[in-house]
Amino acid sequence: MKWVNETNQTVGTTTTINNLVAGLYKLYLKDENGCEALYKSITINRIAPLTINEGAINISSDLCGQGVGAIDNVIVTGGQVPYRYNWKNQDQQQIGTMPNLSHLPAGIYTLSVTDALNCEVKTWQVVIQNQSSSLETPLVDPISICAPTKVNIAVKNAVSGGTYRLYASLQSTQPIAEQKNGIFQIDVATNSSFYVTQFLGDCESAKGVINIELNGAELKIPSSFSPNGDGVNDLWSITGLDKYPRAQVKIFNRLGTKVFEYTGSALKFDGKYRGSKLPPGVYYYMISLSENCRQLSGSLLVL
Repeated sequence: MKWVNETNQTVGTTTTINNLVAGLYKLYLKDENGCEALYKSITINRIAPLTINEGAINISSDLCGQGVGAIDNVIVTGGQVPYRYNWKNQDQQQIGTMPNLSHLPAGIYTLSVTDALNCEVKTWQVVIQNQSSSLETPLVDPISICAPTKVNIAVKNAVSGGTYRLYASLQSTQPIAEQKNGIFQIDVATNSSFYVTQFLGDCESAKGVINIELNGAELKIPSSFSPNGDGVNDLWSITGLDKYPRAQVKIFNRLGTKVFEYTGSALKFDGKYRGSKLPPGVYYYMISLSENCRQLSGSLLVL
């Protein structure tokens, strides 16, 4: 027997040949009479080298040190499946055995891939950057109160998912309160200024000022409303009442019967008494913003 390669060179004369490169091999057999004939042609295929498609990989930066970086769309070709993945961080600690990674802080990450034949791709390295974010300065309207009391402070441009810090002064480095929704409640005894910031991870916005003055209540109290269900002016509410979390509102009819009472800062009166609509006419309100504020009163026309 005789084995020949593609260039017709003899590469073996036994039943077994090995250490072959990819290519076409032919086996010739010669009988006892010296007659030689082609018995079989065999193709040795080449397994493609194990490769990572670096151009297809998506890398997402971390944001303000929150650990939200990611590596995805890792595509490996060649070799023989299944592949084994080994991710390590810059401290050489194993952090993953899947193609993609998420929830990553900024840093250097390395990937090695091994196939079923224990062929290993060269180690691939990726850098996750930490991206800083310019956060919007919180805006808060000036607040006017009539006496020392507990005050609600609400950020006008609060964003969903934001977190806010309240500071006692412009120079303060330690906040006096933190809130997710940008709403704070503080005791105020004198004319005061507070400052609020938005923060995300290790990023923080500039401080927005909140001026609070004791110079009388600034409420806008509607003198009438029409709770007829047409979607226009159906509720009686008071602009500015949100600054007074302990406000008390009472409404009486002409006979002095109390038909409505509310305590809080989110007044929405629908014109009903014990579940039924009040008859049209003139009613009277009394508003107490706090124990130290003079009582406000006036008439309310229900149309």
